[in-house]
Amino acid sequence: ARYRAVAESAVDAVITIDGSGRVVAWNHAAETMFGRAEADILGQCLTGLIPERYHAQYHATLGQTLDPARQQFHGRTIQLSGLRRDGSEFPLDVSLARWQDGERVHFTGIVRDAADRKAAEAELIGSREQFRLLASHIAATREADRARLAREIHDDLGQSLTALTMDLGWLKKRLAKRAGDLPARVERMATIVRGAAESVGRIATDLRPPLLDDLALRPFTSAQAADLLEVIEDRHGLRASLVTSQLPV
Repeated sequence: ARYRAVAESAVDAVITIDGSGRVVAWNHAAETMFGRAEADILGQCLTGLIPERYHAQYHATLGQTLDPARQQFHGRTIQLSGLRRDGSEFPLDVSLARWQDGERVHFTGIVRDAADRKAAEAELIGSREQFRLLASHIAATREADRARLAREIHDDLGQSLTALTMDLGWLKKRLAKRAGDLPARVERMATIVRGAAESVGRIATDLRPPLLDDLALRPFTSAQAADLLEVIEDRHGLRASLVTSQLPV
């Protein structure tokens, strides 16, 4: 009576079988979980409550729990699938305990519907995958922004500084024979501009190493070469051409 009262107050299904595997106790939570009344299940084998693919595992587990020297499942949780009265399957967590009443051996299982746990695990896995995709997207976006910024610095600012350096060189030659400190000032300006150009190149390289954009840089070279050559020709009266080697793909 005391066992019965405890079992009936449990929120988990409490099922007890004898040494032959027949059900001898079945609480109200088990009735609700499996959709089977106690009167219908007493004396029946538990194989009717689990899918056929688990029958071999069930018999192996029962055989091991009958052997006192092989109590590897005692106190452990086993994951199985159960069958409701309508034939639908649902995940189970089963904890087994072996006990004796005189010479008779019994096994009591605490059975919990694991559907909520499985759903939570699936949701957690889905959340982790969404987080991974989001992190990957953020990293890709950040890398694209770095590449764009590096190209803008290299192409626009770098080209402007290069043109300014050429102009200062042209101006220095024109002022070479003039007295005063103007040639020296122009030289200092040229030094500052050259330093700025080197800094721009270094910043662009730090943002996006050229090796990562070797293939992407070829369209830029083709697109910007004419403009650069035109600047050289107009400002310095020089005819220039650009020869590039074909990079392996």
